[in-house]
Amino acid sequence: MDFTNWYRGAFGRRSPWGDREQVARVMGAESEVERQLSTTIMRGGAKPRLQTLPKQQALVTQGKPGSELYLLLDGVLEVDVDGRCLGQLGPGAVVGERAAVEGGLRTATLRAVTDCRVAVVIADQIDPAAVSRLTELHRREEAP
Repeated sequence: MDFTNWYRGAFGRRSPWGDREQVARVMGAESEVERQLSTTIMRGGAKPRLQTLPKQQALVTQGKPGSELYLLLDGVLEVDVDGRCLGQLGPGAVVGERAAVEGGLRTATLRAVTDCRVAVVIADQIDPAAVSRLTELHRREEAP
């Protein structure tokens, strides 16, 4: 491709997106706890399993058992508790920890708003104190 000439004329209908407008998906930065856990998940002991999730598919379902933690690498997840959307999470979010800390059942349904890619680890492989700190940040259903 001749970039020098292409970039001067690649707009509107001649752009890779045509005339289609796209909503920019921007999410807040993850917490310091999630930053530390993401490093542990990706560079710690056991290598995480990578999983892709198509748009609209559930990653976890409220009430189902689970022992995995998930690091969202790409995409946006919606957090749903009892049929109520509590928010959306973007890349860098670490989710799924409450089942490991609070009795083994998922406390929310996490559904892909966009195509997603996650790194999956068993919660037992992560420092329990860090997982507990993260749990305190994720109690959104208790917010007014």
